[in-house]
Amino acid sequence: MKEVLKFENPNDFQKKINESKEFRIRIQKLVYLSKFFGWENSYIFTLNERGPYSINLADNYYDNKLFNENAIEIHNFKIEEFFEFIEEKSNEFLEASSTLIYVFKNEPSSFSKTNSITLLNELKPDIPLKIKLDAFDNIKKFNILFNIEKVFSTYETIEYKNRLKRKIQEIQKEVDTLKVCRNQTLILGSLEYMQVIIKQEHLKPSYKRDLLKFIDFYIKQIELNLKLQLNEKIDALDLNLIEKLFNQFQDYVNQELNIISRVDDEEFNYANFY
Repeated sequence: MKEVLKFENPNDFQKKINESKEFRIRIQKLVYLSKFFGWENSYIFTLNERGPYSINLADNYYDNKLFNENAIEIHNFKIEEFFEFIEEKSNEFLEASSTLIYVFKNEPSSFSKTNSITLLNELKPDIPLKIKLDAFDNIKKFNILFNIEKVFSTYETIEYKNRLKRKIQEIQKEVDTLKVCRNQTLILGSLEYMQVIIKQEHLKPSYKRDLLKFIDFYIKQIELNLKLQLNEKIDALDLNLIEKLFNQFQDYVNQELNIISRVDDEEFNYANFY
């Protein structure tokens, strides 16, 4: 990633983050595209003006937690194919490619040159036609959309879901004994919401995989915060990131997947899902 992003050290990376919107856009697109070459990261993306965008990824690079001096080994990452796909490509190419993958990843049978160019002409009128065609050709060349279902279906397993359920129940029991406050309500409510999502059996494997990975990441963030609490002062914890993640998760399952409404919706009732 260091080679692709062309930064010298963590300080240079943070300088580029603070000063360059195009640099931040490039990170968003590279991390999103890397999901389809084997990096099973926990970031959930929603479609933004400049293509797929993740709020928690943005929090990570603003806090300088994405890259550091220590290399991160990512197992099963097809790095040579990834580099070939993005080789010397512009942000416009990455934006067009990631947008096409985002839109067609759950309906690969609809992926065609006509549909792709029509979609990009509507969403990305300023991107040159040559780049749009290049994006379509590369997605087809690397067979990205038609390899997704196989990867997702082998990753998402019953054992994984059961492990998440057990972990949620353990945290709920621990937090339930702590002081009643806004933080306690946030944690208990968000975990119960995620239990509802885990039970959605009708979801496609591609949806399940993203949701379970995010829930796993979310649980780990809560565990990390609980370890930091002193003398059971849960009301003193800063859970701004947790709240941001939960809000993004609700938007994703409500607006993108149309599974259930947000907890602040007047029609929402946990009893409806049990």
